[in-house]
Amino acid sequence: MEALYRKILEFRAQGVPLVLITAVEKQGSGPVEVGKKMIVTNLGQYVGTVGGGTLEHYAINKAKSIFTTRKPLMERYALTEGEI
Repeated sequence: MEALYRKILEFRAQGVPLVLITAVEKQGSGPVEVGKKMIVTNLGQYVGTVGGGTLEHYAINKAKSIFTTRKPLMERYALTEGEI
């Protein structure tokens, strides 16, 4: 995780806008661990992981939209049909 924070400092020093994605809760099984982080830059670069797969791809695309809205966002994802 220390490497991720160094990368954040590096991007900030270069003036590269970024979004930080953090897994804040988990119920049941799945590939992500609470506390996992990922950064996405306005250039589409990303560092770190929040579990991989389709969910991570969705999170990357959602992060890209934040560069336009400039508003914080917290979302909940259900990986099982019928859950919210």
